[in-house]
Amino acid sequence: MRRYGHSLNLFNNLTVLPPQCVFRTQFCISTRRMSTATHRSLSIDEFVDHFENAIKEKQSLEARLAKALDEIETLRAQLQPDTRLKSLLALKEKLIRDEFEMKYRDLQVQVKQMRTQYTRQVEEMKAQMKGQLSTCICHGAGLR
Repeated sequence: MRRYGHSLNLFNNLTVLPPQCVFRTQFCISTRRMSTATHRSLSIDEFVDHFENAIKEKQSLEARLAKALDEIETLRAQLQPDTRLKSLLALKEKLIRDEFEMKYRDLQVQVKQMRTQYTRQVEEMKAQMKGQLSTCICHGAGLR
């Protein structure tokens, strides 16, 4: 804290000093570089030039920041999957699952039909064999 109050920092390099440094037509500006601080008096025109340059630099930095933030937002949007794409993928997955289940049920029905058919054929063969065995000579003689 200084004798007459705090100094006011403007854009890192410019510091407006307390009232004892202000003269009728000149301003006192502190420029800090490294660890040394130098004070020199500037005319109003010089101060205005410095101030205008600082404002232009600030506006330029704001524009660059806005552009960088837009680019970041674009990249984030690219990284996050589109919700429409997500819903389409979920729908496609559901359709594939439903198709698989339908084919599986069809196969189950076919297997059941084939089992029934083979069981019936086996029973018919047994009946045929039984009929053939009853006429066989070895059965009539009791040689079982």
